[in-house]
Amino acid sequence: KRDEQYQLAGIVDVGEAYFGAPTRGKKRGRGTERTAVLVSLAVSDEGHPRFARLHPIADVKRKTIENVLEDQTDEASELQTDALSTYQGLAIRVHHWRKAYQADLSEAFRWLHTVISNAKSFLAGTYHGIGPKHLSAYLAEYCYRFNRRFWQDQLFNRLLYASAHGDPVTYTELI
Repeated sequence: KRDEQYQLAGIVDVGEAYFGAPTRGKKRGRGTERTAVLVSLAVSDEGHPRFARLHPIADVKRKTIENVLEDQTDEASELQTDALSTYQGLAIRVHHWRKAYQADLSEAFRWLHTVISNAKSFLAGTYHGIGPKHLSAYLAEYCYRFNRRFWQDQLFNRLLYASAHGDPVTYTELI
């Protein structure tokens, strides 16, 4: 809930990832049955990652993505995406998209893909299974840690404050 109070600003790389248990013989990537997650990463002018937001979404449709980005990004932010047709028609913010066949596409979104990969490794290593019910909480934990990685000396105090001021979670909500 702490990260929901902040919006990403400046240059924001946007992409989608799919989280969930691997299924043998099933389609991978776009079109899979796994849960779609919109990944937004604010980067510095030099392209280094600053802050991340990972948000599960029901579908990868333009309106869904626009609604999430409206909440997550500052009005003056500049969005960068790949050339997925859903992104090409975004009607918010300054928006640049890169064609998928460009040679520098993987380099342009290197940090976005690194954040996605690290989030998947974190979830697999920590929870050993990802259910859709708690996926948003797992992703929020990853973002909380990622967004505060340079303030490790303040982490305990921030966690204590968040715990004291956060809403309690009942056992029924957990199961």
